[in-house]
Amino acid sequence: MSTDSILLYMFSAGSVVGHIPHALLIQKIAPRIYLPLNLIFWSGVTTCLAACKTHEGLCAARFFQSFLEASIYASSMYVFDSWYKPSELSKRAAIFTAVGQLGSLFAGIMMTAMNQSLHGNSGLKVWQWVFLINGLTGIPVGVFGLFFFPDLPETTKASYLGREEVHIATERLPAKKLDSHDIQWRTLLPKVIRSPYIYVLAGLSVVGGMLEAFALSRHLDDKTKNSQSNDSDDEAVGEVVSEQQMTKIG
Repeated sequence: MSTDSILLYMFSAGSVVGHIPHALLIQKIAPRIYLPLNLIFWSGVTTCLAACKTHEGLCAARFFQSFLEASIYASSMYVFDSWYKPSELSKRAAIFTAVGQLGSLFAGIMMTAMNQSLHGNSGLKVWQWVFLINGLTGIPVGVFGLFFFPDLPETTKASYLGREEVHIATERLPAKKLDSHDIQWRTLLPKVIRSPYIYVLAGLSVVGGMLEAFALSRHLDDKTKNSQSNDSDDEAVGEVVSEQQMTKIG
């Protein structure tokens, strides 16, 4: 198995392991704390990737990076569900997902610009600059979120929202059950197993993921072979991981 395939699998494994714990924890910990902290931790791990010297270190860092990154989608959908009516969610979720994909469209342009302007600066390879820039730009955003993230309508303390605005946001939504956050495995698991959506969506996710992974793996395999002709094995692997990182921007 090629090194880039292993790195892809490690990244996917972290995401698979992380989604359910994040979806449960976001209901126990205030989103204004949970989401920004996850972003700050993610930024720290991403920055540390620039210092990785071995394939094993990259694998471990990519796993934890993906585990932390898994908090974004599930937690964001939970926050959306707390502010919008069910009839309004699909449009917001579509916009949220589309904006994420737009980030990937510009990844190639950013990678080219970095390769032309940053490669060799301060003794760092371009793949190291990719992780440094990604990580360091995320930290101030996370700190900003700790102070200004609006949280949920019923718990928000945002200074930029007036009492009347909070009241409107709360009253326009369907009433919540008092025990809606009291999630137990013995009640959750039967609901998941009996739902047809879980099988349809899981199947589509697997097919889409396989198509993306196949195309990306072939491309990165060629990239690794070309890089190894000029660089050391570790540097070649670093370039491969940086390309994987750029495809995940957004």
